[in-house]
Amino acid sequence: MKNQNSVKTPFSTSELRAVELLAQGYTEKEIAEKLCISPHTVNNHLRNVRERKSLRNDKGVVLLYIAYLNKKHFSMAAIREVDIGAIFILLNACEYTQPSL
Repeated sequence: MKNQNSVKTPFSTSELRAVELLAQGYTEKEIAEKLCISPHTVNNHLRNVRERKSLRNDKGVVLLYIAYLNKKHFSMAAIREVDIGAIFILLNACEYTQPSL
């Protein structure tokens, strides 16, 4: 049986604030200005999410955020392997699974 996890809390409170703005199209510098934190801190928040969820880039972080907002389940492998356009379609059909360590 697959190890299934909920997408209820994939982000800390600080990470969530940064990811929300990233999903709206803001740069790390703009996010830092809006949140009154350093760009380095924004980078750390986003890097922490990528590392914890084994994502390659910020596109994956945004997809994780979309799934979180929609309370959807999906495959982390799909986010890593499939093009972002296809992921939006798959988001409704896939299950969320945490990669094995």
